[in-house]
Amino acid sequence: MKCYCDISHGGDGKMNTPYTYHLYICEFYLDELEDYSYEEFKRDYEKMEEEKKSADEIFDHFAGMHTQK
Repeated sequence: MKCYCDISHGGDGKMNTPYTYHLYICEFYLDELEDYSYEEFKRDYEKMEEEKKSADEIFDHFAGMHTQK
C-alpha cells in the first residue's frame, strides 16, 4: 500500500516530503486529530529525539494519541 506522500496520491513524493510530515500523516494519522497541528507534532517529535527517546517510546506516545484525545 502506498502512503499519502506518494505522487500517486497527490503528494510531493517520498523523496520530496520531510520525514516528520510523513510520520504525521502516514504513520500516526495525526492529521485526523482536530486539535493537534503538524507544527505541534514536529516540535514534540524533535523534543523527544533530543531527549534520546527510543523509537518504541516515540511510537507508543504518538500512536496512543488517538485514544487520549
